[in-house]
Amino acid sequence: MARPDAAPLGLDLEEALDAEERSWRAFQPSTGQRVVVRYLDPGLSSAQVNARLQLLNGLDLARAVMPLDMQLAEKPRYLVFPYFPVSLTSAAHSRHSVAQVEPWLRQIAQTLVAAHAGGLTHGALTPGNLLMDRKSELRIDGWLTAEPPGEATADVKALGRLGQDLLAGATAPELLDLLSRTASGQFASAADFLQALGQPAAPPLRQALWKLGAAALLGGLLFDFRLLGLAGLGAVVGAVVGMWLGRFGWRG
Repeated sequence: MARPDAAPLGLDLEEALDAEERSWRAFQPSTGQRVVVRYLDPGLSSAQVNARLQLLNGLDLARAVMPLDMQLAEKPRYLVFPYFPVSLTSAAHSRHSVAQVEPWLRQIAQTLVAAHAGGLTHGALTPGNLLMDRKSELRIDGWLTAEPPGEATADVKALGRLGQDLLAGATAPELLDLLSRTASGQFASAADFLQALGQPAAPPLRQALWKLGAAALLGGLLFDFRLLGLAGLGAVVGAVVGMWLGRFGWRG
């Protein structure tokens, strides 16, 4: 697709974000913000987009990237989305640890469970559709523009391939084996994948801090040992700090 002759009203196109030149970063002078303009593939009808948008609005998925504006009645047809400069394929996220990827997989799977229950599939789960907002929270793009969207089982297989891509070069035999089985179609639903993934386990040092803190605080309350109580409080604070650092890859 060549560069459009005219940008959507009120927007200045700046740079194509894909090889097909269907997604463009644009500047909105009225707000001083950047957005993404995504022109629709000719094979995707406006009725299909509207139907999927209706489902998406009804589900209220917290991690879904929602459109800000759209033009579907006339050509060129397009949607306008918020601009997130960081995706999981950008330089800032070129290498990923298990500590990062496992929570992402869990969040994506939880979102798929809710979407599939409401009759909505994604159809294009790739690292490029995984974005990070200003709070470093994962956001999932591409809900409205996949063509065709496919079945729920295809999303689950794509989740397995996605995890393999994100963990390329990492040493995580158990998780990589799970992702390989997911990509091959062993799991019929995202809920089955979540069950196989299991609950997130606290790292050993944080587990020890929590246990030490709880025991010391209990001892301090029962026996009025002030130093013991303070030690327990310190251990709990240490565990909380460890959880916060864990968001940045620390596995203590």
